[in-house]
Parts: sequence; structure tokens; C-alpha cells
Amino acid sequence: MPDEEPGRRGAAAHVLAIDLGTSGLKLALVTTEGAIVGSTVEPFALHVLPGGGAEQDPQEWWQAVVRATRRVVAATGVDPGSVVGAGCSSQWSGTVPVDREGRPLTRAIIWMDSRGAPYVRRIVRGFPMVEGYGLRKLVTWIRRTGGAPGHSGKDSIAHILFVREELPEVYERTHPFLEPRDWINMRLTGRMATSFDAVTLHWVADTRDIGDVRYDRRLLTMGGLDRARLPDIVPAASVLGPLAPAAAEALGLPESVRVVTGAPDIMAAAIGAGAVRDFDAHLCIGTSSWLVCHCPTRRPTCSTTWPRCRRPSRAGISCRTSRSPRGSA
Repeated sequence: MPDEEPGRRGAAAHVLAIDLGTSGLKLALVTTEGAIVGSTVEPFALHVLPGGGAEQDPQEWWQAVVRATRRVVAATGVDPGSVVGAGCSSQWSGTVPVDREGRPLTRAIIWMDSRGAPYVRRIVRGFPMVEGYGLRKLVTWIRRTGGAPGHSGKDSIAHILFVREELPEVYERTHPFLEPRDWINMRLTGRMATSFDAVTLHWVADTRDIGDVRYDRRLLTMGGLDRARLPDIVPAASVLGPLAPAAAEALGLPESVRVVTGAPDIMAAAIGAGAVRDFDAHLCIGTSSWLVCHCPTRRPTCSTTWPRCRRPSRAGISCRTSRSPRGSA
């Protein structure tokens, strides 16, 4: 991106950096040279439900983006016309069922939700069984994706299966199921798409060729997912397009702003930590936490395409709770 706009010699160009977390939104204006000009935080609600449910309202996400953008632009005095790009990193492994217009049909089912566990355990079974997986299915998943759906029910595939089995009316009305980041990108651009990196936890895309990740018919059959209810896949760091007119008006930014796909939280944290070479590791502590290491060879637990990861479900949120009076959040 250029450092100057036509007709504005010497004026710095800026990028809108959006981080959609679990406990809230972090948003910053950054120059194209990487200097943070201003930032802010917008919290939003988490709805914890019986039976392992965890949901958030996508409309609250969008309202937070709008409020935060307008507040940072006003506080910094940055000319909105100097904003040339926008990108979103976000919580990963969530699911937003939307209609053909992109309107959410329910609250988002986020990564903490485990209600899909019985259904994902059902689709991974087979004979002979190895650690709860049918052996032939397990080999197929590992060869084509580098992993397999987790039994916990917290992967995107499990959320979709939960909707299909327990919310059939919502399932029938769903045009695509979108990741949280992909829904924000849809609000920004009007385009429904996911990317090579974000589609991983659906476990229905062949990732053996990092330059050509695509839905796989065999994996779709094994996972019980309908291709027609999944978004198209584009390469990571693709430009999705300019701001849609409605988004530009809501944010107070020009329609010329270019929106890139951004990245799921684990990938974004690795880049931010500079841990991008073989065997580089990073530890991230957020609402949850993870320890990730890039490996140079593709094995069942080690892939050049996707990092090796260990992630407990509670980390930073536990620290916050322990500091609160009598352990209350």
C-alpha cells in the first residue's frame, strides 16, 4: 500500500487493524510503516448456556467495530481519507449461520461451545477403532488435512453438526456457515468467503498443497457437511474488495478502503511474535492460551502448512477471575 495518497503529499496512510477476541474487540489505527497511532477496546457479552453452550451476538461484534472505529478516528484526529486498508484477526473455530443476505439466524456458536461433541464423535467412529476414531477415517483425515476433528466438540465442524441435529429449521435456512472473522469481513465488503488458513477446523478441505487448498469430496462425506452451505475458499491474505457502501457509511471511512482476509488468532499471534521460522515457538495467553511451534515436515502431528498447537480452554480469563474479589469475574 502507498505511504501517500494522490493529492496528499507527505500525509501518512493508515490501516484499520481489527482484533475480534472472546472478551471484546481491540481496534487500532496503524501507519503503513507499523506505528500505532491510536487504539481502543470494546467489550461484548458472552452467553454461557447449559450443556456446554457458549454464544455471542454477531450484531454486538459489528456495533463494537463501528463504535471503536469512529472513536479512534476522532481521538487521533486522523483524516478518514488516509485509511487505505483494513484487516481482521479473530477468535477461531466459531460458527455463524447466516441467510443469503448475510443476516445471522442465531447467535454465533463460539470456540468454547462443546454441544457438538456427541455428533462429531459419531462421525469419526468406525472399525477398527483407534482412540475413538475409525482407523481408515483417521488415516484419510491425517493424510489430507494433517489432523482430525477433536472429540471435544469445539471445532467448527462440530458446531455445524450441532445446528443440523438440534436446530434443523436454522440449518435449512442457512446459506453458508461463516467463521467469526469471515462474518466481520462480510459486513465490511458484502462478500462471503473464508481462507486457506481459517477453513482448517472444518476438517473437510485438502491442505496438502498450501497453494491450492480446496474442499474434498471424500472429507465432506466423512464429515457429513454440505458443500452448498460452506463459503468459497480464497488464499490467505487475499484482498476481498473495497468497503461496501453501507459499511463505509457506518464506519465513517471512504469506500476505497481495501479489506484483506486477515488471519485466525493463532496464525496472527505467530506472525506478531515473529515465530515464523522452522521450530520457532510462541506462547500466547488470552482468554484461552496456546503453545505453537512450526515444524519443517508434514507428519500426523507436525505440518508445514499448519502449526502444532496445544491449547487449554482457560488462561487469561482464569487470571482475571483469581484477581477479582472472592474469585468473582
